[in-house]
Amino acid sequence: MMISKSPVRVIGLFTFFLAACSDPAERQLVLDAPPDAIMSEEALNEININIVISADNEVSINDTPVAFSELHSKLTELQAEIETPKILVMANPKAKNRIVIDVVDTAREFGDVGFGISTENN
Repeated sequence: MMISKSPVRVIGLFTFFLAACSDPAERQLVLDAPPDAIMSEEALNEININIVISADNEVSINDTPVAFSELHSKLTELQAEIETPKILVMANPKAKNRIVIDVVDTAREFGDVGFGISTENN
């Protein structure tokens, strides 16, 4: 007897054996509901530096546009003014991964960093 190596047949056989050999209750996948908010309102109130990355990969700090090359020096200035920086980095889903990673890595040098991908256009 020769067993076919066709992916469709192999998947079909696997599915058949899985269905035949297990209890339907055991096959259910149960996922916990996501939390209402990733950060608590108290934690959000402690944020004192907001960094936003737009879909065009433009960076702003506290609503002031900043070139990426100036990000480190601007955060250094803010760190001198703020005793304990609490930084939130928000990125548009269309922002390039490399800029997002570089911004988060730079921000981590200066304080606690929260991170999120925005579902709104910014």
